[in-house]
Amino acid sequence: MTKARARSGRTSAVEAGGVALALALVAGTVFMSTRHEADAPGTGRADGDGVLAPSRVSPTAAAGAGALPGPMPWLSAATDAIGAQRAALVAQLRASSSPIDALRLFGLLEDCREVRQGSSNDVAACSGISDEAMAGRLDALQRAVRGRAPGAVARLYEAGPAGDFQHDPARAQGDAWRARLEPLLVDAIRQGDIPALGAAMLEYDIGIDFPRDPMRALTYVLVATHIERAQGRDVSGLALQAARLSGELTPQQRSIAATDAQRLFLDAFQRGGAGGPAPGPAQ
Repeated sequence: MTKARARSGRTSAVEAGGVALALALVAGTVFMSTRHEADAPGTGRADGDGVLAPSRVSPTAAAGAGALPGPMPWLSAATDAIGAQRAALVAQLRASSSPIDALRLFGLLEDCREVRQGSSNDVAACSGISDEAMAGRLDALQRAVRGRAPGAVARLYEAGPAGDFQHDPARAQGDAWRARLEPLLVDAIRQGDIPALGAAMLEYDIGIDFPRDPMRALTYVLVATHIERAQGRDVSGLALQAARLSGELTPQQRSIAATDAQRLFLDAFQRGGAGGPAPGPAQ
């Protein structure tokens, strides 16, 4: 599947999935690579936190080439200061043993990668980031995944088998990718990871990297419905998605999905009480 097809499929899933899926995407992920297209709804993140944040465009880029009146020492000084701060932050995160810091480091380096490949014009995102640091981008993500940082598996899913944000099930590594990613998604969801839940909702409904599985998709949609309802949010979009998936299943399959969803919600997402997500793993 080409990136464009994956992007369009994910967009339709977001529209059908309602608030829970949008929350999952914003909270950590996946979570999906729509921002790598020219018409993406957001391409920037502040210091690596989050995934889909409002787009950042540098003042000089926004003003346009030739719009500045001439040399501005104060701007150079500010840029140097930002670069120094970013370099210090990258060094701090690289030295940290925290998986959450590893995920934050990946976000910073990923911002710079987008600039270098031309999918973002926020040149400040690379200020203070060395080639050496960039070489450890995917290693930082792997450390975050191993440490069960919330949202890390969703970011891994987004990055794809080769870490280049390309999703093509026909690739030779497709089976190995699924064998690696699927248990990570399942484990993350059991830990109460909402971004992983959003990734699973997309994957099993649309079938980007795995074959479609309407029964598993319905299970995760119903979990999201329980979460949204417990937090007092509108679930009409999720209800439509659940109805569509239910139409592909037998009554017995729908019953199994509903039972599994209720159990998973109570075990993973109600442990913190009041419908809140379960606490993250101990560091």
